[in-house]
Amino acid sequence: MSDARKVRLPHYLVREDFLAPDTVADILDFVLANEALLKPTKVGNGNVAERNSELRSSKHFGRRGPVLAALEAAIRPMIGELFDVLRMRPLPVTHMECDLVVHGDGDFYKRHVDTKRAADSDPQDRFRLITGVYYLHVQPRAFDGGALRLHELGTMPGEGAHIDIAPRHNSIVFFPSWMPHEVMPVCVPSGRYADSRFSINCWIHGQVG
Repeated sequence: MSDARKVRLPHYLVREDFLAPDTVADILDFVLANEALLKPTKVGNGNVAERNSELRSSKHFGRRGPVLAALEAAIRPMIGELFDVLRMRPLPVTHMECDLVVHGDGDFYKRHVDTKRAADSDPQDRFRLITGVYYLHVQPRAFDGGALRLHELGTMPGEGAHIDIAPRHNSIVFFPSWMPHEVMPVCVPSGRYADSRFSINCWIHGQVG
Protein backbone atom coordinates (compact mmCIF):
# COMPACT_ATOMS: atom_id res chain seq x y z
CA MET A 1 0.00 0.00 0.00
CA SER A 2 1.24 3.51 -0.79
CA ASP A 3 0.32 5.09 2.55
CA ALA A 4 1.42 4.20 6.06
CA ARG A 5 -1.98 3.75 7.64
CA LYS A 6 -2.55 0.72 9.84
CA VAL A 7 -4.54 -2.04 8.17
CA ARG A 8 -7.12 -3.44 10.58
CA LEU A 9 -7.86 -6.91 9.27
CA PRO A 10 -9.94 -9.22 11.45
CA HIS A 11 -8.63 -11.91 13.71
CA TYR A 12 -10.08 -15.24 12.65
CA LEU A 13 -9.60 -18.96 13.20
CA VAL A 14 -9.87 -21.79 10.65
CA ARG A 15 -10.09 -25.45 11.66
CA GLU A 16 -9.82 -28.21 9.08
CA ASP A 17 -11.33 -31.72 9.46
CA PHE A 18 -13.63 -30.33 12.12
CA LEU A 19 -16.20 -33.13 12.43
CA ALA A 20 -15.84 -36.91 12.32
CA PRO A 21 -16.34 -38.35 8.81
CA ASP A 22 -19.51 -40.24 9.81
CA THR A 23 -21.04 -37.04 11.19
CA VAL A 24 -20.21 -35.10 8.05
CA ALA A 25 -21.75 -37.87 5.93
CA ASP A 26 -24.96 -37.76 8.00
CA ILE A 27 -25.32 -34.00 7.57
CA LEU A 28 -24.61 -34.15 3.85
CA ASP A 29 -27.11 -37.00 3.42
CA PHE A 30 -29.75 -34.84 5.10
CA VAL A 31 -28.96 -31.85 2.89
CA LEU A 32 -29.05 -33.86 -0.32
CA ALA A 33 -32.28 -35.69 0.55
CA ASN A 34 -34.32 -32.67 1.64
CA GLU A 35 -34.14 -30.06 -1.10
CA ALA A 36 -37.91 -29.67 -0.79
CA LEU A 37 -37.50 -28.12 2.68
CA LEU A 38 -35.51 -25.16 1.39
CA LYS A 39 -36.84 -21.62 1.67
CA PRO A 40 -35.44 -18.34 0.33
CA THR A 41 -33.16 -16.56 2.78
CA LYS A 42 -34.02 -13.10 4.09
CA VAL A 43 -31.99 -10.17 5.32
CA GLY A 44 -32.01 -9.41 9.04
CA ASN A 45 -35.28 -10.51 10.62
CA GLY A 46 -37.04 -10.26 7.28
CA ASN A 47 -37.97 -6.61 7.76
CA VAL A 48 -36.17 -5.56 4.56
CA ALA A 49 -37.29 -8.44 2.36
CA GLU A 50 -37.94 -6.08 -0.55
CA ARG A 51 -34.16 -5.44 -0.77
CA ASN A 52 -33.22 -9.10 -0.39
CA SER A 53 -32.55 -9.78 -4.08
CA GLU A 54 -29.98 -6.98 -4.18
CA LEU A 55 -28.16 -7.98 -1.01
CA ARG A 56 -28.51 -11.73 -0.80
CA SER A 57 -29.37 -14.72 -2.97
CA SER A 58 -29.48 -18.18 -1.39
CA LYS A 59 -31.78 -20.69 0.29
CA HIS A 60 -31.83 -22.20 3.76
CA PHE A 61 -33.27 -25.02 5.84
CA GLY A 62 -33.55 -23.10 9.08
CA ARG A 63 -32.73 -24.65 12.42
CA ARG A 64 -32.81 -28.45 12.28
CA GLY A 65 -31.88 -29.51 15.81
CA PRO A 66 -30.95 -33.18 15.32
CA VAL A 67 -28.84 -32.35 12.27
CA LEU A 68 -26.97 -29.48 13.90
CA ALA A 69 -26.56 -30.92 17.39
CA ALA A 70 -23.16 -32.49 16.66
CA LEU A 71 -21.80 -29.23 15.28
CA GLU A 72 -23.02 -27.26 18.28
CA ALA A 73 -21.50 -29.86 20.61
CA ALA A 74 -18.13 -29.50 18.87
CA ILE A 75 -18.17 -25.70 19.09
CA ARG A 76 -19.26 -25.24 22.71
CA PRO A 77 -15.98 -26.43 24.32
CA MET A 78 -14.10 -23.93 22.11
CA ILE A 79 -15.91 -20.79 23.24
CA GLY A 80 -13.26 -19.74 25.75
CA GLU A 81 -10.51 -20.31 23.20
CA LEU A 82 -12.44 -18.33 20.58
CA PHE A 83 -12.68 -15.23 22.75
CA ASP A 84 -8.92 -15.44 23.26
CA VAL A 85 -7.88 -16.13 19.66
CA LEU A 86 -10.25 -13.51 18.26
CA ARG A 87 -8.99 -11.03 20.88
CA MET A 88 -12.45 -10.34 22.19
CA ARG A 89 -13.43 -9.49 25.74
CA PRO A 90 -15.13 -12.58 27.21
CA LEU A 91 -18.83 -12.00 27.78
CA PRO A 92 -21.56 -14.22 29.25
CA VAL A 93 -22.74 -16.60 26.51
CA THR A 94 -26.49 -17.15 26.40
CA HIS A 95 -27.12 -19.52 23.50
CA MET A 96 -26.16 -20.60 19.98
CA GLU A 97 -28.10 -20.16 16.76
CA CYS A 98 -27.44 -22.21 13.60
CA ASP A 99 -28.81 -22.23 10.06
CA LEU A 100 -28.15 -24.54 7.10
CA VAL A 101 -27.62 -22.46 3.94
CA VAL A 102 -27.33 -23.44 0.27
CA HIS A 103 -25.63 -21.27 -2.36
CA GLY A 104 -26.34 -22.41 -5.91
CA ASP A 105 -25.29 -21.02 -9.25
CA GLY A 106 -25.09 -17.21 -9.14
CA ASP A 107 -25.86 -16.93 -5.42
CA PHE A 108 -24.07 -14.46 -3.13
CA TYR A 109 -24.36 -12.37 0.03
CA LYS A 110 -23.01 -8.85 -0.21
CA ARG A 111 -21.03 -7.11 2.50
CA HIS A 112 -22.76 -7.11 5.88
CA VAL A 113 -22.26 -7.71 9.60
CA ASP A 114 -23.99 -10.27 11.81
CA THR A 115 -24.48 -8.26 15.02
CA LYS A 116 -28.20 -8.51 15.59
CA ARG A 117 -30.57 -10.19 17.92
CA ALA A 118 -31.93 -13.56 16.78
CA ALA A 119 -35.50 -12.36 17.16
CA ASP A 120 -37.37 -9.24 18.17
CA SER A 121 -38.47 -11.05 21.34
CA ASP A 122 -34.87 -11.49 22.58
CA PRO A 123 -33.68 -9.29 25.46
CA GLN A 124 -32.26 -6.00 24.23
CA ASP A 125 -28.78 -6.73 25.60
CA ARG A 126 -28.29 -10.12 23.88
CA PHE A 127 -26.51 -10.07 20.54
CA ARG A 128 -24.43 -12.24 18.23
CA LEU A 129 -20.81 -12.07 19.36
CA ILE A 130 -18.96 -14.72 17.33
CA THR A 131 -19.82 -16.10 13.90
CA GLY A 132 -18.78 -19.57 12.77
CA VAL A 133 -19.26 -20.86 9.22
CA TYR A 134 -18.93 -24.60 8.62
CA TYR A 135 -18.54 -25.90 5.05
CA LEU A 136 -19.37 -29.20 3.39
CA HIS A 137 -19.97 -30.31 -0.18
CA VAL A 138 -19.95 -33.33 -2.47
CA GLN A 139 -16.52 -34.56 -3.49
CA PRO A 140 -14.87 -33.72 -5.73
CA ARG A 141 -16.09 -30.16 -5.32
CA ALA A 142 -18.33 -29.20 -8.24
CA PHE A 143 -18.64 -25.43 -7.72
CA ASP A 144 -16.32 -22.46 -8.08
CA GLY A 145 -16.11 -19.25 -6.07
CA GLY A 146 -18.06 -18.81 -2.85
CA ALA A 147 -15.12 -17.59 -0.77
CA LEU A 148 -15.83 -15.92 2.55
CA ARG A 149 -14.36 -12.42 2.26
CA LEU A 150 -13.46 -10.70 5.54
CA HIS A 151 -13.09 -6.94 5.14
CA GLU A 152 -10.86 -4.48 6.90
CA LEU A 153 -12.60 -2.80 9.81
CA GLY A 154 -13.65 0.82 9.42
CA THR A 155 -13.71 0.92 5.62
CA MET A 156 -16.45 1.65 3.13
CA PRO A 157 -17.58 -0.91 0.52
CA GLY A 158 -15.03 -1.15 -2.26
CA GLU A 159 -12.23 0.23 -0.07
CA GLY A 160 -9.58 -1.26 2.18
CA ALA A 161 -7.91 -4.65 2.41
CA HIS A 162 -9.58 -8.03 2.71
CA ILE A 163 -8.94 -11.73 3.29
CA ASP A 164 -10.59 -14.51 1.24
CA ILE A 165 -11.17 -17.88 2.92
CA ALA A 166 -12.00 -20.83 0.69
CA PRO A 167 -15.06 -22.97 1.58
CA ARG A 168 -13.19 -26.27 2.10
CA HIS A 169 -15.11 -29.44 2.91
CA ASN A 170 -15.38 -30.17 6.66
CA SER A 171 -13.71 -26.92 7.66
CA ILE A 172 -14.99 -24.11 9.86
CA VAL A 173 -13.99 -20.47 10.22
CA PHE A 174 -14.71 -18.24 13.22
CA PHE A 175 -14.59 -14.43 13.37
CA PRO A 176 -16.16 -11.59 15.37
CA SER A 177 -19.75 -11.05 14.30
CA TRP A 178 -19.14 -7.31 14.00
CA MET A 179 -16.53 -7.74 11.24
CA PRO A 180 -17.84 -6.82 7.75
CA HIS A 181 -17.86 -9.85 5.48
CA GLU A 182 -19.51 -11.27 2.38
CA VAL A 183 -20.00 -14.45 0.38
CA MET A 184 -18.46 -14.08 -3.05
CA PRO A 185 -20.57 -15.23 -6.03
CA VAL A 186 -20.86 -18.98 -6.55
CA CYS A 187 -20.67 -20.72 -9.92
CA VAL A 188 -22.19 -24.20 -10.31
CA PRO A 189 -21.51 -25.20 -13.94
CA SER A 190 -23.81 -28.23 -13.79
CA GLY A 191 -26.69 -26.28 -12.26
CA ARG A 192 -27.42 -29.33 -10.09
CA TYR A 193 -28.58 -28.80 -6.53
CA ALA A 194 -26.25 -31.53 -5.26
CA ASP A 195 -23.24 -29.59 -6.58
CA SER A 196 -24.04 -26.45 -4.57
CA ARG A 197 -22.01 -24.78 -1.82
CA PHE A 198 -23.43 -25.97 1.51
CA SER A 199 -22.68 -24.24 4.79
CA ILE A 200 -23.93 -24.00 8.34
CA ASN A 201 -23.86 -20.56 9.90
CA CYS A 202 -23.45 -20.66 13.68
CA TRP A 203 -23.74 -17.62 15.90
CA ILE A 204 -22.67 -17.48 19.54
CA HIS A 205 -24.94 -15.08 21.37
CA GLY A 206 -23.90 -13.23 24.48
CA GLN A 207 -25.04 -10.59 26.92
CA VAL A 208 -23.58 -7.19 26.17
CA GLY A 209 -23.20 -4.55 28.85
